[in-house]
Amino acid sequence: MDLLTIAKKIADHPPGATLKPGPLNSGLCRRRNHEDALRRAQQRGDLAPGKDPAALAGFFVTFMNGLRVAAKTNPDERTLIQRMEAALTVLD
Repeated sequence: MDLLTIAKKIADHPPGATLKPGPLNSGLCRRRNHEDALRRAQQRGDLAPGKDPAALAGFFVTFMNGLRVAAKTNPDERTLIQRMEAALTVLD
């Protein structure tokens, strides 16, 4: 599932509602999944050796939490895409 799809699902949640527990919204699970994916990318040479997969994973979990708030206050797709593209520059 891509970041925009996730952001839209979160934005469609009623205000004050909580997400059902599961792999998508479990912070620890998401961070570990991101970290594993980033480590694999680093091993393939798709992520620079100097990048810290654990720190990047934490950043992306934090970013997605912030994006949830942003998507609820301004669910404009173009704005969400711009924010996601900006966040992805940390991988460069």
